[in-house]
Amino acid sequence: LAKHLLAGYENFDRRIWVAAVAIVMGTLMVLGLGTCYLLYREWRVP
Repeated sequence: LAKHLLAGYENFDRRIWVAAVAIVMGTLMVLGLGTCYLLYREWRVP
């Protein structure tokens, strides 16, 4: 299994992985902040 997973390791571009992680983390952060804002707005209503 390890040989199969590491088959293309020498051709692996770290920049693509970093970009993908940044996009996913940015999306999760936006969703989290939006949820916090909606909960705050719901709590603030008289």
